[in-house]
Amino acid sequence: MEEKKTKNKLIKISDIIVIIIGIVILIFGLNYIPEKEENSWSSSYHIGESKKAQEEQEEEIKVQNTIIIVGFAITVFGVACIIKRVLDKKDTKFEKNDNSTSVKIKELQKMLNEKIITEKEYEKKKKEILDKM
Repeated sequence: MEEKKTKNKLIKISDIIVIIIGIVILIFGLNYIPEKEENSWSSSYHIGESKKAQEEQEEEIKVQNTIIIVGFAITVFGVACIIKRVLDKKDTKFEKNDNSTSVKIKELQKMLNEKIITEKEYEKKKKEILDKM
């Protein structure tokens, strides 16, 4: 049981780390400043060089957009993992509650069949169990 709790904590921590990494990459992409060559402004004034400078700028924008998309995707993945674990946990709690209730009622039925308890005691206890649901 203790091993399972430790494993669950590690999974939660890993999900949070994924989200943090995604956010860091996203911030890096938003603040991405490409390196500029010396004299890049003066070279862009030349007719042949201006098209090359424009192509380089477009390529840098593509890189920045790619970084932003990757950061966003990683962040969304981390959030989705946490949401899935929360939903799974709720389903598990419901199943455990449902199973324990049905097991208790079956035990009561068995006790009634073996005449350990009376019909009145059975109905009373069954009602108590069902009221706890």
